[in-house]
Amino acid sequence: MGMLRVALLAVAAVRVARGFLRPPNEPDAKMPADAPTLFFLGPGSTGSRAMADLFQAMLPLAGACHDQCIPAWPVGSKRPDDRDLNRWDLATRRRDAAFFRTLRRENHTVAYLDHGQLAAWKWVERTVAPARFVLMTRGLAAWALSRIPHVCDAAEIAGRTDGCVASLAYAVVQAADHQACVRAYFGTKARRPRFVTIDVCDEPLAAARAKLAWLLADPERKARAPPNASDYADPPPDPDAAPAGSHDHGADERWLVDRVLAPCGAAARASPDYAACAAAVRRRLFDGAGSRAARTKLASRLAKTCES
Repeated sequence: MGMLRVALLAVAAVRVARGFLRPPNEPDAKMPADAPTLFFLGPGSTGSRAMADLFQAMLPLAGACHDQCIPAWPVGSKRPDDRDLNRWDLATRRRDAAFFRTLRRENHTVAYLDHGQLAAWKWVERTVAPARFVLMTRGLAAWALSRIPHVCDAAEIAGRTDGCVASLAYAVVQAADHQACVRAYFGTKARRPRFVTIDVCDEPLAAARAKLAWLLADPERKARAPPNASDYADPPPDPDAAPAGSHDHGADERWLVDRVLAPCGAAARASPDYAACAAAVRRRLFDGAGSRAARTKLASRLAKTCES
């Protein structure tokens, strides 16, 4: 049954994506008008660059925007120099629907990655049609280790400061709340066919490809549920090759992650679902005596997590 489902998904994906996959020198080599636009939610450091490469390999004629999108500005116009004008997540915050229409029409851009945690994704669902959504995630401890340079400067990391510990803890709790909001919103029967969760860092790439194919398929041809990562396996890795996307992390960074995630068990630290560990982090770092200022700061940051 599993092999039959995979075969049906593959056929559906090819039918939906045939406009993307047609060689450029053939007639009508353009993006199908009804092809969905994919928005990748979740925080940074969840493999968005690897996902962009995977998406482009599957749909070579489609455009993908990672962080900065460069619209095809009219000839003779002055292209904005401000980086913020080119960030897709900030375009959603500005409610700039023309930004996405222009990129789709001129650049065939149908995938938006990075900064997904900051995007106004509810507005996107109401405004950009047809839209599909991917929640990017990865094992919590590995993600926290990758996030440290983004939330603490070098001096804070080297000094193992309390401020850096608090900043990383904020990031963990915010990411968990974002996950919970997104999953709850897309957990309804009507929205579920337009949503999938992908862990491109830890799951087999074959599983990520199958999930994208499922998401791109017409809802009437979809299986009842997206593919399960446990049904797939990648070829054995080359023992002499470095892990994809691997980085060297020093003792200070590892110490900080261990400090923040100390209340969590091994399973919660390795889980791509951050809820259980984040709850323990919140209790330990923000609910204790003398934590009023930290609680106030956290509450203000989380107040907008589910707004969109």
